[in-house]
Amino acid sequence: MSSLMPITFIKLFADVRREPQKFPWHKIVGNRLYHYRPDASIEDLIEDQDAWKLLVPKHKRREILRENHEEPTAGHFGRHKTYERIALRYYWPSLHRDVTRYVKACQICQQCKVQQLLPAGLMGRRPFTKPWSVVAGDVMGPFPRTARGNEYILVFVDEFTRWVEVIPIRKANAQTSRKILLQSKKITELQSQKSRPKGADNASLLIESQQ
Repeated sequence: MSSLMPITFIKLFADVRREPQKFPWHKIVGNRLYHYRPDASIEDLIEDQDAWKLLVPKHKRREILRENHEEPTAGHFGRHKTYERIALRYYWPSLHRDVTRYVKACQICQQCKVQQLLPAGLMGRRPFTKPWSVVAGDVMGPFPRTARGNEYILVFVDEFTRWVEVIPIRKANAQTSRKILLQSKKITELQSQKSRPKGADNASLLIESQQ
């Protein structure tokens, strides 16, 4: 036994050797202390042939971490694969925490690996509480100029009602778009408050809405 081993490890080793019947989850083989830790994912199906893990004292743990993460055969895997690789043969109480810290502090991983992020999740829906609260718009063109000098088509879609406005315009700029959007919004709000008139009355409603 090395003199560098912590007192707790030395004491456990001595206790298991002296009274093995009191420590069914530990055993000594070839002057090495093992801990019984079967794989829970297969324990109910078949016997885990690798259930006995070598119990690693504190002063040996960094070496185990390096060998199973930084060596060419280890491949600088992430914390999950590195943990699984080590846990297959070794055990100590803070194994998972130590693997996580070691991988996060690995300089090569920090310099060369792309940051791994959790999936963004499902797309959400924006709540629309009333007409014209959210409007999508776009400009199409230029097209061949019409007799009235229009070269573009301005399209608005009210996300609440799915009402679509398609308006020919001469210039594709923010001022024109804003003016037509406000006009379309006002007309639509008036139409939702009144029953749509027929015939000549329709023109009077349009004139009223523009005043």
